[in-house]
Amino acid sequence: MLSCLAGLCLTIASVPVLAQCPESALRFPASGPLTTSEQTFDITSTDGSWIRGDHRIGEYSLHHSGYLAPTDIVARDRFEVTGVPSGTPVSVTLRLLIRGWTHTDGCGGGGCCGLLAATVRAGTDSASVTLHGNTFGGRADFDGAVEVPVTLIAGTPRDLEVEMFARRCPGGAHTVDATGHIVFDGTDKDAAVVSCKGFGPTTVPARWRSWGELKTIYR
Repeated sequence: MLSCLAGLCLTIASVPVLAQCPESALRFPASGPLTTSEQTFDITSTDGSWIRGDHRIGEYSLHHSGYLAPTDIVARDRFEVTGVPSGTPVSVTLRLLIRGWTHTDGCGGGGCCGLLAATVRAGTDSASVTLHGNTFGGRADFDGAVEVPVTLIAGTPRDLEVEMFARRCPGGAHTVDATGHIVFDGTDKDAAVVSCKGFGPTTVPARWRSWGELKTIYR
């Protein structure tokens, strides 16, 4: 289904609206903010930026068209653990794996770059990383990860969120493309992480692949 509003075109999967789930927030250089509680979404702005997401696999992508004003996604979902008795606390690490690149047709002087800032939040706990692609011409790749420890209690869902924020640097003329993929790493082999937007089942612990493996899989 395609819906356009205030300069944004939104493609939404044909599934019931998940009213009980937290809404994700999206913002573009020329418009926004926009919120959605759907499992999947694909939004293109009039400035050429776009954001795509699939909560079922925990993957979120964006293209920033080169403005100083950002393209930004805050992806929110409600998670819990299954496979263990109700009330059992399970310690996990929520990790966001990031890969992407910046591109410019030409740039000179200082601050010639694009950037992607990523944040993982669990209540008042959060962690952030900023990744830069520095290039005076062409493409510059970047990758990284950010993580935060989380305690999930069986039978007690908990809201968690990841954010990706992209823009050009003040002296740059760069577009930014990036994809973030969430994984849970933990200590209880019988527990699986699930969410109200369809994430899972993911057995805990999940093996954190090397960056070489990830690039081979996703490219």
